Amino acid sequence: MRVFASIHCVSCQIYAGQTLRQYSASAVSTTEVRHVQICRSHMPFITSGMLNMNIIKRSEPVRGFTIIELLVSLAIIGVLLALLLPAIQRSREAARCLQCRSNLKQLGLAIHNYESVHQHLPPNNGGTDGEEMSNQGNLSGIVMLLPFFDQSALWNSIATAPNQGGFPGMATFPHPPSNLSILLCPSSPVPAPFTDNGLGGPSRSYHLSLGDWCGVFPGISPVLGSPASGAFARGPFSPNAGETRRWRDITDGTSHTVLMSEKALVISPDEFLGNSSHDDDADSPRQCRAKFGANYGGRGNRLGNGRLWATGWNLSVYTVTTAMGPNSPSCKYFTNATSRHPGGVCVLLCDGAVRFISDSIDTGNSESPPPATQYVPSPYGVWGALGSAAGEESIGQF
Repeated sequence: MRVFASIHCVSCQIYAGQTLRQYSASAVSTTEVRHVQICRSHMPFITSGMLNMNIIKRSEPVRGFTIIELLVSLAIIGVLLALLLPAIQRSREAARCLQCRSNLKQLGLAIHNYESVHQHLPPNNGGTDGEEMSNQGNLSGIVMLLPFFDQSALWNSIATAPNQGGFPGMATFPHPPSNLSILLCPSSPVPAPFTDNGLGGPSRSYHLSLGDWCGVFPGISPVLGSPASGAFARGPFSPNAGETRRWRDITDGTSHTVLMSEKALVISPDEFLGNSSHDDDADSPRQCRAKFGANYGGRGNRLGNGRLWATGWNLSVYTVTTAMGPNSPSCKYFTNATSRHPGGVCVLLCDGAVRFISDSIDTGNSESPPPATQYVPSPYGVWGALGSAAGEESIGQF
């Protein structure tokens, strides 16, 4: 057993049997430290290591942050957040845009599979017709694609219902219990279900292309439920119920013809991205744009884009054309592709490729009226040429 010496230093008042750690943590003053230093002459067992043990002066206060240091730290944190948050938002939007492109890619595969089975493209709208309780030829071609993107059960419930479920915009139609994610762009907020006048159902963001104009040429009658002979409209799909095309009808090339694009879902009745006015007729893109100006509020009968997923009855809100450029206002016959993506829209080409088209793409002569026939070049620049199926335009890189 170790016996501590009880030597007492009279001058320092420190017992040799105690460690200096006690003094450093409690009651060692600067005067006592000097005494310890003196004490080394007659107590040599006190080492320099013992003398350097975190001896704290009781008279010196603990120092914290000053106001200036705190403000500088907060300013640095604020600058870092200002730099990081936009980058995080951009990365999230990039992920949403990638998912939107993936949705279009899957829909493109569904259309190609449909064409392989039926030997023609689906109609823009069709279904049962001629009966009061039928769907009156207003069933969207998107619905006819259901078996080709893993929704066979939903399609069977529609196909086996009396008159294919009736008018597809009614709440009584055999709708899915919730929105189908493949039909929604992740960047576009989904509105509340539309319930006016017995209408209802989920929403959709993607719509078939009618070309650079959605009008119908005279002398062409619809062929219900079967392929039509010859070309009848400017784009891959026709506004006439039941009319369809084959791939061979797209003579401009499948890699240079828009098959489908997106339309932003409605957020407010006073913004044009998510709305289309089918009461505002116009003879040219410039006339259409002049009707709205900077204020879209109060313009005609505005309908929310894609509010009724199963219907194709209203061309203004359930189709796209390529005349006025992406993210432009929509009139009755100029119904434009819009999105919540910054700077442009995603489009599906007939060959299955998905491209992002900038708002600044060439749109040609905005004062020109629509083309008079199916086989003339589009007057609406590169964007219009991408819409026409047989306009015989020459398109380079876009």
